[in-house]
Amino acid sequence: MGRNYKPTEELSRHEREIELHKALSAQYDVRHGFEFTRLYHQWNSVLMTMAGVRGGAAIDCGCGTGILMEDLSEKFEVAGVDISEEMLLHMNPATRR
Repeated sequence: MGRNYKPTEELSRHEREIELHKALSAQYDVRHGFEFTRLYHQWNSVLMTMAGVRGGAAIDCGCGTGILMEDLSEKFEVAGVDISEEMLLHMNPATRR
């Protein structure tokens, strides 16, 4: 156990959320990939078309591994932020530019 280890019941809600994302980050794209990602990309495209999106700049707050950022980058200069460093570390290198 790490030197800063606390039993789960002693962690704040925020700390538990961070620990959850640390545990999920390596498998996030696998778990939420394939069919889910394909449908997610289609849905994002529909939303952007319906909103009349034409370009500009966008920020993806809570970007995780960057699934939405990939879609947004087709029409926007995009930046992403996430509280979980581990999720960002598992982002597709092409998205991370």
